[in-house]
Amino acid sequence: MRKKLTTKTIDALPAAVGKRYEVRDELLTGFMVRVSSVGKKVFYLNTRINGRARRIRVRDYPLMSLEETPQRAQKHFARHFYRRV
Repeated sequence: MRKKLTTKTIDALPAAVGKRYEVRDELLTGFMVRVSSVGKKVFYLNTRINGRARRIRVRDYPLMSLEETPQRAQKHFARHFYRRV
């Protein structure tokens, strides 16, 4: 599922019934939030490093606001990319 991720849309996401689900951001490629069956929401960044798909966990929501998350995701990506080169 793809949506424009805002604080309001993330707060409105219901807990998963059974298996967890992912909501991808329409604006930032590779950025998503995963919602578990207990309602926990976690930001992730999907990317390719050395030709292999990687899912990098950024931070739990609401411990990190949506405004801070893209900058932190870029730092995580850079750290993981340069560590494996």
